[in-house]
Amino acid sequence: MYLRDGTEQLIDARPQEFASIELLRLAMVAAAQNLVNRDAGEGRLDLRFRIDAEDASRSIVCSVRLEHSDHETQSKVVA
Repeated sequence: MYLRDGTEQLIDARPQEFASIELLRLAMVAAAQNLVNRDAGEGRLDLRFRIDAEDASRSIVCSVRLEHSDHETQSKVVA
């Protein structure tokens, strides 16, 4: 999963594999909610970021915008 602001890649986490796209999406939503909660607790909240997940060919397969992290249905799955 990668945290991006639309122009640059900020976090390159270790590769993870998920049994289904739904489990991936749920993990991404949880990660987004954790980031928002942490930032809010520190008195800063920048919602312009998104978390993208890529497959082995580096194609984005799922994307979650932090501004939508409280609404799981706002995540975008690319088929």
